[in-house]
Amino acid sequence: MKKTMGVIGLIGVCGAAAPVYAQDSVGTGTGLAGGDALPVDVAGAPYQRAQYVLDLTAFRSSWGNRFGMAPLSKASTVTGGYRAQNDNTREFFNGQLSAQYISQNVRLDVPSASSQYSLWTTAGQGVHPTRNTPGQLIGGPAGSFQFGFGSADFGFDGSTPQRSMNSIIGGVVNVDPANPGRLYVTRVVAAHNAPAGQPARSGLGFGAVDASGNVVFRADNNDSPAGTPDRIVGNNIFRVQTVAYGAFAGRAPAVLNVISNLGGSDASATNWVVANSSTTHTTPTLVPAGVGDLARGSAIGLTFGPAYFFESALNSVTTNATYRGAAADSRGGVSFTPVQIFPGSTGTAAAITKNATGGGTPAENLSIWGTTGVGGVLSQFTIAGPRNPGQLINDPCSPGFGGWLFDNGEFRHYSGAVAFRGGNGQIAVAKDQAGRGLVAATAVSGLLNTNDSPYNAIMVYRFDTNNPSAGQWVAAAWYDFINLQGKAILGDSGNDGTPFTGDAGENDGVLDLNPSSATYDAPIGRLAAFAEFTGAGNRLGPTMTAPAFDSVGNIYFISGVKLNKAGGFIDDDTALIRAVYDPANFCYRLELLVELGDTKLGQNSGVRYNIPFMSSSLSTGASSSGFWSGNVASYAFGGTDASQFTTSDPRTLGGLVFNAGIVYDVDGDGDYENPTSTGGNPASADQAYNALMYIGNIEPLEEPGCPADFDGDGFVDFFDFDAYVACFEDANACPPGKTADFDGDGFIDFFDFDAYVAAFEAGC
Repeated sequence: MKKTMGVIGLIGVCGAAAPVYAQDSVGTGTGLAGGDALPVDVAGAPYQRAQYVLDLTAFRSSWGNRFGMAPLSKASTVTGGYRAQNDNTREFFNGQLSAQYISQNVRLDVPSASSQYSLWTTAGQGVHPTRNTPGQLIGGPAGSFQFGFGSADFGFDGSTPQRSMNSIIGGVVNVDPANPGRLYVTRVVAAHNAPAGQPARSGLGFGAVDASGNVVFRADNNDSPAGTPDRIVGNNIFRVQTVAYGAFAGRAPAVLNVISNLGGSDASATNWVVANSSTTHTTPTLVPAGVGDLARGSAIGLTFGPAYFFESALNSVTTNATYRGAAADSRGGVSFTPVQIFPGSTGTAAAITKNATGGGTPAENLSIWGTTGVGGVLSQFTIAGPRNPGQLINDPCSPGFGGWLFDNGEFRHYSGAVAFRGGNGQIAVAKDQAGRGLVAATAVSGLLNTNDSPYNAIMVYRFDTNNPSAGQWVAAAWYDFINLQGKAILGDSGNDGTPFTGDAGENDGVLDLNPSSATYDAPIGRLAAFAEFTGAGNRLGPTMTAPAFDSVGNIYFISGVKLNKAGGFIDDDTALIRAVYDPANFCYRLELLVELGDTKLGQNSGVRYNIPFMSSSLSTGASSSGFWSGNVASYAFGGTDASQFTTSDPRTLGGLVFNAGIVYDVDGDGDYENPTSTGGNPASADQAYNALMYIGNIEPLEEPGCPADFDGDGFVDFFDFDAYVACFEDANACPPGKTADFDGDGFIDFFDFDAYVAAFEAGC
């Protein structure tokens, strides 16, 4: 009896990463009546709380790196459906997403948040009680790691006049580290702004979530008509516990948690952290529970004072001005990471600051500060932008490039409704594997310095944490609007830089950047401004969103791009990009992860979908629904020690979320025809949703072992049996690293012998 483990082990790995995904479902009906987005204004499960399995769809980046992707959560709808603003004739399958966030901490070795999860494998199955047929109920992993996710969604109902509906969605995901391709999702409606069928009591702006499912958000009355009963007053910060942990019961699904001037309807799960303040507060972020001192986490953020606020005790905030050092003012929101730049701190917060108050003065600084356990300011450092006239910012990873012209530029990615509706935050903070500090933000050049400027770069400051003033700036990503020149995007597409042409070097598994090599991989495209695109209208920029770091200093962002396609076609596109960190040369190389038009097969639904939309910017500047530093986890996959990985390894990514539109090809004709689009075919059977997409590692940290292979030679045979018997009889005869205590109970007895015999007979 001989069994080759190499082949069988490979099959096991592939099986663990089967390409399927959560809320990958289509309704059983036709047209809009068949859509299966969950109404947010209906009490009870699964409307207020749903549990389902998410199996990631495997895909490869332009570099050939393997990730998994899935729609983590569809945006909600309301009873009667959402309509186009000021046009009741156009109905949509669900609402739109605003700001999003993934927890910046991870809980390890915890039980699943829910006892049962719905798993489905065919079209029509899902969690909607009337528009899906039910899936199979399965249990979650007993030991898992857990992270949180959250977003805001919104839309306009069909009443006259239309009512503005707005919700906060949150929850947690549990993952068995040995099977990273399967996620167990608990999705919860944390809060809604109106009772069913009634006007809004509030308008909600998403903040942050932690790994325990605590969600923080902002509330005001801007979406609430005057005279509405219990209309909320002033500026408000709320926190909702979405799932149970410790002594906290979590959200009660039998209750609509309406946010009004009475607080939250689900009072036991809701904290009113800031109530009816006359001072304008930005959307909050969170010092997570389990990281800081408060059991539900500490809300932190900025005011238009300007001041920094932190929750020094439950539902009690303290303000502080030392966060900005000698700077006079701040802009945007606050970023937070558990990464400890300053000794003795709980983590690090950051914000854009100014040396002068008022509009028209430059947002020229990046301020970072170490936090106490409740978010207070422990230590502070302000990094001045390199604003000398004519100042060029180098990019050592772009040969022949003379530098990006900062030239009295500033960090302006805070315009529009960002302060009131999120996201968080403008600045990314990390440490690299050598322990050096990294701070990044999106900048505009002084040559074209407006909110919607397309002349952008993601600038990174690297420094010794013991001497932060002696750091260095580089341009990780850039676009030169004057010369219509953008940083190159790289890929394993051969000499012509075009996929699927079969030329030399294409898909050989090596990213060859030597132009003299026969297998040279030319750039597959470049960063580009939306202003370059045909049909862009008045949409100029920003070219790229805010940046986000992973565990080793790689940067993720969404940007306009121009990509090479077969036949010499240049595709104007929006894409999710990873800038892979080269610590030796302190520079970044760009890798394409996702582009508009990408098509995936959902194996839960058995239906293909494509991605026709990713949110990046507005015609007036930054978009709340775009991409922010809180969209990427600060930790490596499963909280693993990232020091063992190369920077390009997918396992350096603990996970990310982004806002996208997806269209299911329900009729299977290959046209992905959104029946709700302007000028589209309303008779199309296809279904279109806005969804919170997730990308993460899909590979196990280690290939699954085979306990029956006791001698470790890669085969299960009688040599293994003999080796175990010898070890059982004499501990000195055990193979290196092995013990006869096969059942791990601390004793060596015949229960161990029986357990080994069972494993031996089962094979691998």
